[in-house]
Amino acid sequence: ENTSSQIEPVTWESFGNKIRRFNYDIMPKLLYCRGELVDVIVQSGVSRYMEFKAVPKLYFYTQDNILQVPCSRSDVFSSKIVTMLEKRKMMKFLSFCSEYEEHQDEYEMYIGKPFVQFL
Repeated sequence: ENTSSQIEPVTWESFGNKIRRFNYDIMPKLLYCRGELVDVIVQSGVSRYMEFKAVPKLYFYTQDNILQVPCSRSDVFSSKIVTMLEKRKMMKFLSFCSEYEEHQDEYEMYIGKPFVQFL
């Protein structure tokens, strides 16, 4: 049995043929926060040696492109992938979300109706 005073330092030579069992990858990876890989990383304890960061913006993948989802007023109006009609609908929806609790009675007539009618 090794006690804390008898532990040998880890060196490249002590790995021997076991060195091929390790893979070091310094490229950032995009992982789904509730994906199986994240669960395995956390359960194995490897997460202690990793750094997880949230993606600061929303993106979607379409036709071999990764595009940013416009989420603010400036993003919406500077985006070229959204038409003017879609921009108007989006701004109406964002205004609705931010002011919903102040004007709940105005939206009661749309309960049970398609969302498109509201827009």
